[in-house]
Amino acid sequence: MSEQFVEPPALPGFVVVDFGTSSSSVTLFDSRLPGDADEEQSAALRAGLAALLGQTPPDTLREEWAAALAALAAEVGAAVPAAGVTDAETLAAWLPVAGASDRSLLDAAGLAFEHLLAAAGPALQRWFAPHLLACYDEVFRVPALSSYQLRPVEVAPSDPRGLPRRRLLTTAKADELIGQVYRQLVEQAETFATSGTEPVSIEEVVVTLPGVTAPAARRRIADVIRESLGGPHVVTSFDEAVAAGLFFLMRDLGPDPERGVESLLARSRRIGDDPPTWEHNMLVMDIGAGGTDVALLRLTMVDASRQTTDRTPSGRWYRIQPQVIASAGDGQLGGDYLTLRTFHWLKARILDALLTGPGHVQARARLRERVRALIPGATGEESLAARVARSAVDVPVPAELLEALRDVLPTHFRNDAGPGSDRRLAFQRLWKLAEDVKIQLGAAGRIHLSRELLDTILDPMDRAGRHHLRPLVPPVGIDVSSGEFESLARPVLEMMARLAGQPVTTLSRRDEVQHLDRVALSGRTSTMPLAQRVIAEHLPLVMPEQIRWNPASLTVAAGYAKQAVSIGAGWGRSLMSRSHINATEELAAGRTVVSVELTTEPYPMLPFDLVLLRPASAMHTLVPAGTRMSEFEDGELIAARSDWSALPPLVDVHRALGSGQFMQWASFRYETYAHDVEMVSLDRSVWLSDQSARPQMQIEVDRELDARINICWGEPHYVVNSNDALDIRDGLAEHCSLIVDQQVVVPSWDPAAPLTERFPLFVHETGDVQSPAIPALVAVLPPASHGGYTFQLRRPDGSLSPAGVLRCDPVAGQYVITLDVRGRLALHRGWPPYWRAANLRSVEQTPGAVFSTRMLAGADWLRVGWDPFSGTH
Repeated sequence: MSEQFVEPPALPGFVVVDFGTSSSSVTLFDSRLPGDADEEQSAALRAGLAALLGQTPPDTLREEWAAALAALAAEVGAAVPAAGVTDAETLAAWLPVAGASDRSLLDAAGLAFEHLLAAAGPALQRWFAPHLLACYDEVFRVPALSSYQLRPVEVAPSDPRGLPRRRLLTTAKADELIGQVYRQLVEQAETFATSGTEPVSIEEVVVTLPGVTAPAARRRIADVIRESLGGPHVVTSFDEAVAAGLFFLMRDLGPDPERGVESLLARSRRIGDDPPTWEHNMLVMDIGAGGTDVALLRLTMVDASRQTTDRTPSGRWYRIQPQVIASAGDGQLGGDYLTLRTFHWLKARILDALLTGPGHVQARARLRERVRALIPGATGEESLAARVARSAVDVPVPAELLEALRDVLPTHFRNDAGPGSDRRLAFQRLWKLAEDVKIQLGAAGRIHLSRELLDTILDPMDRAGRHHLRPLVPPVGIDVSSGEFESLARPVLEMMARLAGQPVTTLSRRDEVQHLDRVALSGRTSTMPLAQRVIAEHLPLVMPEQIRWNPASLTVAAGYAKQAVSIGAGWGRSLMSRSHINATEELAAGRTVVSVELTTEPYPMLPFDLVLLRPASAMHTLVPAGTRMSEFEDGELIAARSDWSALPPLVDVHRALGSGQFMQWASFRYETYAHDVEMVSLDRSVWLSDQSARPQMQIEVDRELDARINICWGEPHYVVNSNDALDIRDGLAEHCSLIVDQQVVVPSWDPAAPLTERFPLFVHETGDVQSPAIPALVAVLPPASHGGYTFQLRRPDGSLSPAGVLRCDPVAGQYVITLDVRGRLALHRGWPPYWRAANLRSVEQTPGAVFSTRMLAGADWLRVGWDPFSGTH
């Protein structure tokens, strides 16, 4: 009998994949975990307390310190006799290796340290207290992953040489490669998640992506992963920087949210009293290998305790609502670009040494002549490495130097056959050296490159170029310093910092002074002290003057720089998958409840400036960053809309990336659409008339950031279903004003005023293009209360009379009314729907009808020469 395949049970959770060009991060959310331990923080505390036992005090405190340690060891030994602690050395040896079963030893040691501090003399207290507090600070920097049922997965490193670059992502081969990579990562996670011998299958995959990823690309990546993995649910709504921001919030709250939220409130600003409300603006920069992603998050924290029950609760309920205010990014400006600049700088540094080292006079002279022939104007007075370091930041290496370096030290392998070619091997070895040099010099100091190391780099180059340059390597090798490296790296790091300018500027669009409460860095490049210093120095230069920021608030995802994105997305997704907290019972028991409320829609407002590219590269802002997503079409659509403006033949819409860069987001050419889709020719006298007379356009961006274009000839008309409308024709005849909640929403008007002034727009009772247009007006209402609106008419003599009630959902968003010339008063959730045209030809024939269609997705924005693994470097 043949064996039947049995589908393994589904993991009660999901996997998060943060794919990177050089390494990937994978995190599991596994609801089978108990969720009540803080193993990571316990391990950090054990290591920190053990390190404290080895601290050396000033000479004047040595005797008191020794006595204090002896008393501490005796206290711990008495509390946990089974541990066999006889002195501080024994305790220091046991603490780091003690497991979860030895929690009693850790608890006893922690209590003993507190007793030590309390019993110490003033001098010993002044010396020891900062060390103990620093230990606690380091512990709280470690996210309590076990408490949140999260598990980082160890995965094999990515190999960027075989991965498709962004410009190839339209090909079927690239899709296949992407699917293979994600399948391998998810399979590794399934193996990691296996409980005992029972395998599990993963039914949900959360994929983090750069914030500049277009909606069409997100959908395509989700389709590729579904096809490759056999149909799991795929979530692509977590931007990398946003996910990193959630990591920092999760770390703030820690395993004890009651303490964590109080600390967070202390670092936030109180902006309201009824209910008590705080605000915390956090700028997040995720500097990955491939690119840099930036997000501005606003954390709004509300003490909702009084809103939970009629009786006075003894506990506190804090609701934390994170919102994405703005985003920016650059998909090529990341750690790899800095490594690429370092790669060419090292090449030039090696060539400088070959040209100027001791001995081999004739060979060096021939090499100098050859370099002079390759580099016009080269005099030898300035080193090639210095020329690379001072070159413009927008190119990895000047073109004339690139050709010379490629000729003498060949590492370009695009046309080489096979993975084992000498040039490919030379590239791999020099690239690894460049990575190591970047990390070490990004900290400080000097690096010595020995002759033996340089021989391994030059060996495949000599074979590829047949130059025999290895004998010219100086016997003492080469030294490179952090000072030289900083001149090369600083412009790249400043360019990364400038990306934050556009999101932070969104804050300044309020009139009053605004505060940036924290700058948080993640990604491996962010761990470089040089990167932290340059960003802290340069950020104030790109901030508007009304922004207040303390550079001391800059923080780094220490120890989790690469994993922060996948961990943060895992925590965020787990919050969405849980039911809403009912805090009443917890509060009645005197407990503090903290709920972090994430919506499934990541963008409550447009996170970037949307601009129209005009002739001569002029930019016109269509929709500014920070424009709130509003309800339209009677609540059926949530989007941000531009004003109406003249329709050009080509609508070329770009999004701001920060640092003055833009990428095409969407485009539309009406003549091409008419020809290719409708297969008609348009009336050029209509479409190419004067600006004021030609058809108008409106750009609309929905919550997934898809762009649509609305096109209308003349002022747009609307459809109003008046079945549930109120009839207030008598009020119109008597020139009454319309009142809601003691507010005037429609003022009285002069009966002598023209009809078009009193009723400036047109509505239709149906969507039929033959339906008559009815003059009307629209007015915005205050927030709804008690499930509806009660309308009153105020007559010219000041008396009030009821006009009727229109019911609505009191928790919904903005409501408006339309009032037509017949006295029909209708209520709308959001703006009423447009009177629709079926196509562009209908726009010509039906003034006021609005045609709407999705715009073409923008082209990838790529810089030629910035791809490190193209084989051209």
